[in-house]
Amino acid sequence: MKEYKNIIINTLYIILGIVLIVLVFMNKVNSLFAGFGGGLLGVGVVQLIRAIKYKTNSEYKEMVDTKTNDERNRFISMKAWSWAAYSFIMICAAITIICLIMSKVTYMQIAAGIICVMLVLYYICYLIVSKKY
Repeated sequence: MKEYKNIIINTLYIILGIVLIVLVFMNKVNSLFAGFGGGLLGVGVVQLIRAIKYKTNSEYKEMVDTKTNDERNRFISMKAWSWAAYSFIMICAAITIICLIMSKVTYMQIAAGIICVMLVLYYICYLIVSKKY
């Protein structure tokens, strides 16, 4: 059933992408939506191909299931996410300092606000995960 759900959702992405592109050509919406429509169309096509391949090719299905359910791959994925988040915080901190030195107060406040949001999200997630495990 999940394979059919993915196929239906990806077909809806394709239809929504085509509708947005058509609306842009009819001058009903801003031309910015052509990019959204193209993105939805592209993602929908690629994901639809993957979903059909998953349903029809047993070797591919086994490979995907192994990748998604293997503990080593999950560990690597979680480690990559943690490094990415840590790097993002450090980059935002550097941007905050640079913007402060350059007297770009608005940009500094945005970068500092992003750091604050990330740290609050981290704390909330930490509390949830610590109660779960």
